[in-house]
Amino acid sequence: MKKNLVIKKNDIYNFAIIFLFISRLLVFFHFPSILNFFHFIFIIIGIIWSLFSPTNINHNLSIPILLIAIEILLSGTINFVGFFNIILCLIMVIEPFVIANNSIEWEEKNYIFIRKFLSIISLINLLISYFQYFVLGFFDDDVRGIFLGMGSGAHINGAFSIIMAIYCIYLTYNKYTKCDYTKKVIYSIYAILLLFIVVMCDNKQSILAFALGAILLIIFGSSNIKQTLKNLFFVTIGIAIVYLLTFSILSKITIWTSNIDEITMGLESKFSFINYLKHFDSSNIRKIIGFGPGMTLSRLARLLPEYSSYDFLGITISPMTSFFKKIYSDSWIMLSSSMWTYYFSWAAFYGDLGFMGVICIIFAYIKVYKYFCKNNVSRWIFYSMIVHGMIFDWLEEPAFVVSCILIMILINNDICCSKKID
Repeated sequence: MKKNLVIKKNDIYNFAIIFLFISRLLVFFHFPSILNFFHFIFIIIGIIWSLFSPTNINHNLSIPILLIAIEILLSGTINFVGFFNIILCLIMVIEPFVIANNSIEWEEKNYIFIRKFLSIISLINLLISYFQYFVLGFFDDDVRGIFLGMGSGAHINGAFSIIMAIYCIYLTYNKYTKCDYTKKVIYSIYAILLLFIVVMCDNKQSILAFALGAILLIIFGSSNIKQTLKNLFFVTIGIAIVYLLTFSILSKITIWTSNIDEITMGLESKFSFINYLKHFDSSNIRKIIGFGPGMTLSRLARLLPEYSSYDFLGITISPMTSFFKKIYSDSWIMLSSSMWTYYFSWAAFYGDLGFMGVICIIFAYIKVYKYFCKNNVSRWIFYSMIVHGMIFDWLEEPAFVVSCILIMILINNDICCSKKID
């Protein structure tokens, strides 16, 4: 006798993760573009489901998620921002935290599913990237892997490949997973193949972000002096390797170090948004709650004009969006590299949601760190993720943040399971 099909809350979040990573690929093959938003739909269903689940109340991330929701609603209401802005901003910001929160009640089969899914999607991404590079002759910004149709797809491709390479190395050499010699060789070769995608994409920014993440790991990652010195040794070796590679396959990375004046000008351009925001409104209330969801530098702000014909949904488009776009398009230093653009997540959080929004989001990330970062690998990924938010708008890019958090979740589960066995 056949069993009835039962869909659980965890399945809803699994669907969200699946569509988050495969939707761009499906749309490229002429599936409806609405698929790009399916992961948001499943997240909304999961949140509604959770509201009726009493087991969700005591989860570590519930309070930070609630505070972010209140801040977005408050900022949107006081600034008279449309309903669509508020809802879409809310889902975009809290999606990774909601997935992390839900993972607290995962069963072992959920970890197995995520591990297999990431392995498969990583392999598909690798095959597509190599096909684009070696067969189609694409290079740099055109090597996007599964992240097709995205302006920053190549950079996300490179960052995702680094994350998965780190996880492969972790699986090979950590004490929590058992690998025979053959598996270790396979994982090591696969990690090298993944890292070569970064060269194809010319993603210098992510190399810098993970290097800075490693430095932060040395500073904050361990209270043990011996372990700190050990970390410093390995990071020094890593930096030396990257430096040697700059004479060959990573030669483009020297662009940033060849002209100090250009670096200074780039940093000035990057943080020029502070003065521009003051130009529009320098009142304290704007500093505290921001200008409202989708009103300044966020990905949402740049996305909304594409849906201006759907004003019945309650869309509010700010004149600041076109202002910042014009300044950006006229700035040769910002156009020369995304390293110097003011379109990065922490600027967006401050512009849209003010200091309160930034504090709420930092609080949520602190909770993620405390709950899921139990070893140096997961800490390194966490620090690198935060640094990426200083370079790109990727803390608003679900595919990047969720991939980081999923790897941290898997590593945390390995450590917890090992402790239970011990």
